[in-house]
Amino acid sequence: LFNLIHVIIFESNFEVCDFKNDGSENYDLSNFSSRIRGTQIGTVKYFATQSDADSNINSITTYNVQNSTKLFVRIESYGCFNVFEIHLSLVPTPIVKTTVATVRDSVCDNNNDGFEPIDLTSLQTEIYGGSDVTFQYYTNYNPTNNSLSGLISDPTVFISQQKSTVYAKVTFVTGGCYSVSTINITINFLPAVILKPAILQKCDFDFNLNESFNLPDAFPQLFSQGENSIPFADLKITYYKTESEANAGI
Repeated sequence: LFNLIHVIIFESNFEVCDFKNDGSENYDLSNFSSRIRGTQIGTVKYFATQSDADSNINSITTYNVQNSTKLFVRIESYGCFNVFEIHLSLVPTPIVKTTVATVRDSVCDNNNDGFEPIDLTSLQTEIYGGSDVTFQYYTNYNPTNNSLSGLISDPTVFISQQKSTVYAKVTFVTGGCYSVSTINITINFLPAVILKPAILQKCDFDFNLNESFNLPDAFPQLFSQGENSIPFADLKITYYKTESEANAGI
C-alpha cells in the first residue's frame, strides 16, 4: 500500500488589522495556521526567508507587520514538507471614540432591584461618525489580543446596574477589520418606592367563597412613610390582576 503525500497551501494572502492605526501591528502568526493548513493534518511554521524555511531554522512566531510583508511558511505532513510564500497586508481600522461615558439622571428604579434597561445603540453616532460600519456589543474585552466575549443579543434593551461597562465592536462593512470602544454607564436612580407585601382578609359569612375587598385598605401594610423619602400623597397607585401586567402597565 502506497500513500502519496502532496503538501499544499489553502490560503496565502492575509489582512492584519492595524488596531491603533499607527502603521504597525505585532501579530501572532499562529492565527493564520488553520487557514494555511486547511484540511491537511500537519504543522505550520513561519520564517522570514526562503532559505530558513528550506533549512527549518530560525522559525518565528510573531511578526511586526508594516504595510505589505512577505513571509514563508513550511507545512509538514506525514514526514513530507513544502515551503510557500504568504503575503500580509496591514489594514486600517475604524477611527472611533475609544471611551464613551453616558450618564442617565432621574431614572426610576422600577421594582427597586438596582437594574434598568438602556439603549446602547443610541450612542453609535458618538462612537463613530460614518455609515460604513456595523456595531456589536459585548460585556467582556481582552485588549491584549483584541478579543471580545459575552455578546449582547439585544443592545436596545441592555439591562444595566447603576454602574456598568460594556464594549462596542465597530467593524468595517468591507474587509472585516474592527475597533473597540469602551462604554462606561452611570445610572442615577430616583429614590425608590419601598413596598411590603399586604394581606387582606374577610370572613366568608355566606359560605359562597365570594366577598368584595376595598384595595386601598392595603395601603397601611404596603407603604410606610418612615421607610420612604417620597410622600405618600405624591404616589399614583393603580391595580392589576398579575405581576407581569403590573410591570408592563397593561
